[in-house]
Amino acid sequence: MAEIVLKTKGTFYKYIHYTHVSFIFPVEKIYRSIVVDFSYAPLFLEEQNPDLAGMMREALATQIYRNDEPYVSNVIQKAIPIKNQISIAIKGPDGWRGEHHFFPGEQRIRLGKDCTTDGFIGKQNTIGMYELILHVFAVYTDSCDYVLTVTGEN
Repeated sequence: MAEIVLKTKGTFYKYIHYTHVSFIFPVEKIYRSIVVDFSYAPLFLEEQNPDLAGMMREALATQIYRNDEPYVSNVIQKAIPIKNQISIAIKGPDGWRGEHHFFPGEQRIRLGKDCTTDGFIGKQNTIGMYELILHVFAVYTDSCDYVLTVTGEN
C-alpha cells in the first residue's frame, strides 16, 4: 500500500532559468520503494516567434562563434519547438541518490534496493530527511504548472 510522503504543486513563470527549488521532507519509515511522480505542463511553447530562427542564428554566431551550415540549421531544427525543461535530483539522509536530465512532461522515479530508476543509486531506503531538487533549466511559456507527489511503498 502506498503512503503519501510529500504532495505539492506550483507554477513557474516565463523566463525563469537555471533555478533550483528544493523540497525537504521526512521519511519516517523504511520503505521498500520511494516513488516520485512529477509532471509539468505545458511542455512546449506553441506559438513560435517568427524571428526565432534569426535570433538563434545570431546567438550561435555571437556566443559560440558558429555560423557554418549545415551545423546552424541542424541546431535550429533540433531546438524547435521550444520546450520547457525541468529535471529532478534527490539526496537522502545517507547522501546523494542521483539525478537525470531528461525533460519529459511526466516523470516517475523509483528508489529502492531492487527497483531503482536509471541514473539513481539503488540501495536500501533509510529513515530521515530527504531533499528533492527541481532543476528548472528554462521556462519559455507564460506559465508552467507542476505537480509533485512522493509516496512510500512496501
